[in-house]
Amino acid sequence: MSARLLFIGIWNFADDNGNLQRSAKKVKMQVFPADSVDCEPLIQELIAHGMLIEYSVNGDLFLHIKGFKKHQVINRPSKSNIPQPSINDDSLSVPGSIIDGKEGKGKEEDKDPPSPPSQGGDEPGAPSAGKPKRERQPAIALKTFLEKCKERGEKAISEHKPLLTYVEDTQLPMDFVNLAWMEFKRRHLPEGPDERRLQADWRKHFVNCVTKGWYKLWYASADGGYALTTVGIQAQRLHEKREAA
Repeated sequence: MSARLLFIGIWNFADDNGNLQRSAKKVKMQVFPADSVDCEPLIQELIAHGMLIEYSVNGDLFLHIKGFKKHQVINRPSKSNIPQPSINDDSLSVPGSIIDGKEGKGKEEDKDPPSPPSQGGDEPGAPSAGKPKRERQPAIALKTFLEKCKERGEKAISEHKPLLTYVEDTQLPMDFVNLAWMEFKRRHLPEGPDERRLQADWRKHFVNCVTKGWYKLWYASADGGYALTTVGIQAQRLHEKREAA
């Protein structure tokens, strides 16, 4: 029921395209300002049921209310700072798909620029030498990504430079990062709540998970270090029990 109330409430705070920032804290203050409600699992529930679409643009996460424009008539649409998802509602066949794309106006912004006029005896419109056409990586499940890493003999995240740089700069304990990775896999692998979610760049997605503290597993302590939250301790015990089984 809380998820239903949240879905009703966010219609009042989305922009004229049905988009809003993916911030559980901000949504909570907007929809449930006087209630003790954790909106993160509610958002995930709405994503899992296809009511909300989570998408990323340049590493930032946003939410789109599916079917918003079918039910809302905006006579005087106002300009929004929130970028549009790269594809429309009808193109999203998988609930909760995360779409990576560049900030722009829908699909057109993602197209390769037109080839320059040919010179000499080249055919008109032929692609210029030295500029191969960009290929967008397909969105895949985490299970598929891990299988591909194994086939190529690659480490999934432990050697990913942006992650290691962030850990070094913030002095975040690697044990905490490993805990986040185990929780990340639990949620996205088969039988997890987010198993149907697809992603073109799982490494980048996990870096966002760590840097933005999606799971709230730790906090910065007064002495300048880090400590696990109650949620983090529970996750640690859960994964320790699974490893011991």
